[in-house]
Amino acid sequence: MLSEPERLAYLESLGITQYIATVSMPQGLTLPDYEWPEVESAVEPSSATVSHRQDSPTANAQQNSVTNSVNERDFAHQLSALTKQMEHPASAKDLSPDVHSGQEDHPPPNADIAALDLGRLNKGLSAPSRPKPALANQSQLKFALQVVATPRCRLVFELSLADSPGLSSLETQWVSDLLLALGLDRELSQYRTKLFRWPLVDNPMIAADQDAAKDALISFLAGDHLHEKTVFLGRLAPQVLDMVDCGVPFTVAGHEGVCLWTHSLATLQKQWRLKAEAWTHLCSFLDNA
Repeated sequence: MLSEPERLAYLESLGITQYIATVSMPQGLTLPDYEWPEVESAVEPSSATVSHRQDSPTANAQQNSVTNSVNERDFAHQLSALTKQMEHPASAKDLSPDVHSGQEDHPPPNADIAALDLGRLNKGLSAPSRPKPALANQSQLKFALQVVATPRCRLVFELSLADSPGLSSLETQWVSDLLLALGLDRELSQYRTKLFRWPLVDNPMIAADQDAAKDALISFLAGDHLHEKTVFLGRLAPQVLDMVDCGVPFTVAGHEGVCLWTHSLATLQKQWRLKAEAWTHLCSFLDNA
């Protein structure tokens, strides 16, 4: 904030004349005369400047204004140089030649080490993080199976979601319709059901191990010896068991009985033309195999 003499000098340099009442207002207060002190300049004035100030008050105010502006420019320049020196320590000699002109350039013994460590730190912060290496093994396997044991065969349905807790309401309706078409009771509560999910634990290494998935699935199917025929509706489990051809009976090593796989419920919903093919596979397998 400018002091009063500086403000007056600033306005005078702009050609703005201060308002001074020449006639006192009636019943107005009489203000005492006050002489403002002069502002001491940071620069020592010369004898010529002093004499000029004594001769011309206007020149005195202008000189104060010019001196203040010069001081502000010098301060801004010094602040900019100091900021650059803090950001780039290695170039401090170039930024302030007056300081280093009469001295030998002998940096501190730890200057190079500090600059090197700072460079490594900045490089490490700016370098992009390396992506994690992908598993060298095959892609992860995630699927869930709902097993329904009927008097005619064992139906294994591949669920549409790998983390599903069981058949959805829509999938339950499809299974009931299929049971009714096979001449069975359409109520699922009349049959034994089991759920199989792979991987057994949430571990990417285990999920990518197809041999482990095959052993776990065979052990799960071997727990029920009451059915000689197993129908898989879905391709993920048959792929684990090395069952290649759709609609062709297949014997799984380590498992007693004959297996067959056809299209899943989700696939039949999206591609309704495959329903006739799946029904042909199912009827042929149950009647002839």
